[in-house]
Amino acid sequence: FDELDTIPRGLAIDRDGFPWVGTYGDGLLRRLDPDSGEVLRVVETGASIYGMAIDARGVLWMSTLSEAGLAAYDTVRDQLLGSWSLPGCTTPYGIAVDERGNIWLGTWSCDTLVRFDRASFDAGTVRVDAFESELLRETRGVAVDGDGNVIVADQSNHRIRKIASDGLVTTIAG
Repeated sequence: FDELDTIPRGLAIDRDGFPWVGTYGDGLLRRLDPDSGEVLRVVETGASIYGMAIDARGVLWMSTLSEAGLAAYDTVRDQLLGSWSLPGCTTPYGIAVDERGNIWLGTWSCDTLVRFDRASFDAGTVRVDAFESELLRETRGVAVDGDGNVIVADQSNHRIRKIASDGLVTTIAG
């Protein structure tokens, strides 16, 4: 990672325990040996990777600034699956995958939280849902808890928000 144009931004662990690192400057994915740190695989994505998460199927999802959206790579079949833009938003940030395989993106300049619907993706289309609320401003970090609630770091409001499966937004810290 000493190259001038390489900034490690994304990090995820696959189901076999191997770390994957995504870099912003050169758009490369690197699979590392978990013990030695040796680079075992390099994948060119063509995207400026910002965040990463791996789902139960082994698909590595990336929030990307260059494409202003989402990209996917199948770590099992060693195949890029594609990339998708966020309608009306150019700044995806944090990323998480819920138990149904839906992909959640925080967007730091769009005041929304975005969900890519996994069922529509599997059916050959991509449905994007935007969750907007006066309680969400510049969402950054995103995580999903064991109950399926989406937890969001709301930067502008200095709050941590929880979005329940019914869409109710509550403040849990700040």
